[in-house]
Amino acid sequence: MQIDQKRDLITSIVFFIFGIAVIMASRSIPAKNVGGDIGSAFLPELIAGVIIFLSIILLAKTIMHIKNNNPQKANKVNIQKNTETDKNVQGFAGNRAVFTSFINLCVYVALFKPVGFILSSILFLVLQMGIMTEDSKVTPRKIVLWGIISTVTAVLVYLIFYEIFSMPLPMGILDLDE
Repeated sequence: MQIDQKRDLITSIVFFIFGIAVIMASRSIPAKNVGGDIGSAFLPELIAGVIIFLSIILLAKTIMHIKNNNPQKANKVNIQKNTETDKNVQGFAGNRAVFTSFINLCVYVALFKPVGFILSSILFLVLQMGIMTEDSKVTPRKIVLWGIISTVTAVLVYLIFYEIFSMPLPMGILDLDE
């Protein structure tokens, strides 16, 4: 089994378990559905269901790839991978991006209540777009575009939750009622 296959196998199992854990944790969310509205646990359960579905697809594809893998073909692929130096650099950059994204997500969760959904989401999205872009391709124009996209996205999501789902998200420092 190759390193990529092991990584995909572990990733699919971890995300499957994570999805199950999210569904179990969302069962403890108090139901606030009034007048036929969907409950507060709907969105976490929906996202967990998508995570579980995608992890099953990744697991199935990985198992099929392992079964169909020809040892002679694998040796040719390994030789090609070893000769590509860019692949090694890109792999390190990818690992760094995953780690940085995880840290970004932790900061987002920590800022969610005190700062509020809109501001923390704008910050999270701008930083995440920067993380996922190669350093050489970041320009002031792109940063402004990321800010606009992040602001529109955060405000639209807030309005969807507030108007359609009747579930206001934390406003944090933007809450003028306090």
